[in-house]
Amino acid sequence: MFQLISVIIPIYNNQKYLKKCLDSILNQTYKNLEIICIDDCSSDSSYEILQDYKKRDSRLKIIKNNENFGAGKTKNLGLELAKGEYVFFIDSDDYIELNTLGILVNRALEIDADFIGYNLVRLNESTLEESFSKAENFNDKYFQSMSACTKLYKRLFLLKNKIKFDPIRSAEDMIMAFKVFALAQRYDWLDFDGYFYLQRNGSLTKKKTKEKDDLILKDIFIALNNIKSFLKKISANTKTNFLRKKFNEIEQDYIFYHYNTRHDLNKNDFIINCKLYFDKDINSFNKINDRIIMHNKKEKELNELSTKLSNQIDHLNNKKIIIYGFNDLGKIIFQNYKNIVISIIDQNKFGSYYKDIMIQSIDEIKSIKDVIFVITAINENFIDEIQNNINLKFPQAQIINIIKNIKYD
Repeated sequence: MFQLISVIIPIYNNQKYLKKCLDSILNQTYKNLEIICIDDCSSDSSYEILQDYKKRDSRLKIIKNNENFGAGKTKNLGLELAKGEYVFFIDSDDYIELNTLGILVNRALEIDADFIGYNLVRLNESTLEESFSKAENFNDKYFQSMSACTKLYKRLFLLKNKIKFDPIRSAEDMIMAFKVFALAQRYDWLDFDGYFYLQRNGSLTKKKTKEKDDLILKDIFIALNNIKSFLKKISANTKTNFLRKKFNEIEQDYIFYHYNTRHDLNKNDFIINCKLYFDKDINSFNKINDRIIMHNKKEKELNELSTKLSNQIDHLNNKKIIIYGFNDLGKIIFQNYKNIVISIIDQNKFGSYYKDIMIQSIDEIKSIKDVIFVITAINENFIDEIQNNINLKFPQAQIINIIKNIKYD
């Protein structure tokens, strides 16, 4: 028997990627689908694209919100409308392998699963580079990505346990991830790389404006508070004890991550909000506050070091540079001088990408005519070692580092 799967796709201004997402669903080898597409008041041609696809395939159901609800409310609406035995969520800028739903539902039916999980592949928008992060055990795999998109759910399991998304615009999946983990009885995780998550430069989670940062900050604390409240209510057992420990880890890391990446946040307001969030849990507040203080101290030191290098680079009259050592200091130099950076060298990271530049090994550098090496290592022993490596291959190389200045010809 072919069980109906409800595929729920929230859409907001994704005309560039929407067709690839829809094609990956419509062309699934598993055919018994209802495809619920909810347009959240897009201002581009997303809605028109949906209408065009609807003419080709009657499995599409199109809903248009009368106002912009955000991801959480939109996904909940899709869940309310779903009729399938199973539900599947996909973001409209992502896509899946053509056999994904068949593989997931077959395993779900075998064990009468409440959910089946599978692997997410991150896809860089600029480079199309794929990155895989493989965890060893089930718990690590599950919390490696808390996205609802990495699971196929039994709809009755969600309904029975009143599991929904937080009605917010960001971090809406977190409460669902914790509730599903706590309450599911039968489940499995497949070592199958079926979901391709596009890391976009311009998505809601990437754009850094004060308005968006303030909204995201508000949503983060709502999501964390809701998880904390849920964990207080459930009975203690091996699984829930693990969840409480996991939440303590995620809580600290998640708050620090957003402090570190939301550059337009008012930092003082952030600390005040942290204090309000932690309330009487002084130890947890002190822990995150100490982490932030150490981060700020390190950032100040890095800025001082980058100034030392910048003072030398600014004398180069726009000569091209190669950054050697892609640490935090290297990233600052890249950001400040990306127009004259022609390559990045890191012997431990070569083959991966940063922005649209591939990190290389020194053996891949063929010519250094009119090029300056900028060594971003901070430890003096490392600087000497790197400088020796450069000189072995390029005896005439010009080199800048934080200790020894360049010899200008």
